[in-house]
Amino acid sequence: MQLRKKIGLGILFIAIIGVVFWGIGFMKYKNSINTLQPQAIEFKNLDDGKYSGHYDMNYVSVSLEFTIAHGLLTEIDLIEHKNGKGEPAEVLLSEFIEKTNHGC
Repeated sequence: MQLRKKIGLGILFIAIIGVVFWGIGFMKYKNSINTLQPQAIEFKNLDDGKYSGHYDMNYVSVSLEFTIAHGLLTEIDLIEHKNGKGEPAEVLLSEFIEKTNHGC
């Protein structure tokens, strides 16, 4: 077998293995999304102060800090947001605060 054919087959083999591992990772990500169970937080039961949170689903992750004052969510600071090929979440933060504080 010629050296070029061996190299070509080696590259093809590596590419196939890469696609298989990517597919496995993507299926785990989709499963994470399908089984995600958001938990309601009663902000009125929290003491005033800053809190932090992190969630990671491989392709999408977020780290944030939020501030509670007088039982209301007053601020969300997005520390890190990895959004894959989705949209940035920054535009949703003020809307989330508004809806959370008004029970919508």
